[in-house]
Amino acid sequence: MFAFLATLIGIRGNTWNEQQHGLRKISITGWMVFFLACSAAVFSAVKEYRENVKKSEEERAQLFKRLDGLDSLATQSWYLQSMFKSIAMDIEDRPELYELSLNQLNFMRDELSRTQNSYSSSLNRDERIALEHLMFLVTGTLHGLTMERSIVEVADLEKLAHYAQKANILFCEPIKDKTPFCYLGKNQ
Repeated sequence: MFAFLATLIGIRGNTWNEQQHGLRKISITGWMVFFLACSAAVFSAVKEYRENVKKSEEERAQLFKRLDGLDSLATQSWYLQSMFKSIAMDIEDRPELYELSLNQLNFMRDELSRTQNSYSSSLNRDERIALEHLMFLVTGTLHGLTMERSIVEVADLEKLAHYAQKANILFCEPIKDKTPFCYLGKNQ
């Protein structure tokens, strides 16, 4: 707005007094144009600064959301890896683990679903794919355990533990120094 007004006044003319010398050469109209132009520059700079601050704050919030989501996923994938390994080792010898496994898998499915709903927009493509695959595996395992015990074999659970470990490594890479649930390829 200030730039527009400065332009209109400048077009009108009479911004210089040819008979004067130095700064006195600038007429009242010239000073008005100068003031409006400076005001336009200041307001433009302030607006740009505010936009940059807002953008920076939004990027920072998005980064924190992403890191929080990765931390949650690292914990969940570590837990799933441990759970699948434990079930694979003991389910044939300890039938009471069957019900406990169902309860734990139901809980983990719900936790992964909440994480997916809360954080998927802040994850990159590979992380979203890993999360969706983990959800698919947990849901499939739950279905297999619910329908018939014999559908889920020990070898299947060991594969699930291996995939959960791979997911953990992927989720941990950006946050490896910030959570105790990051092993980054170390066999547990």
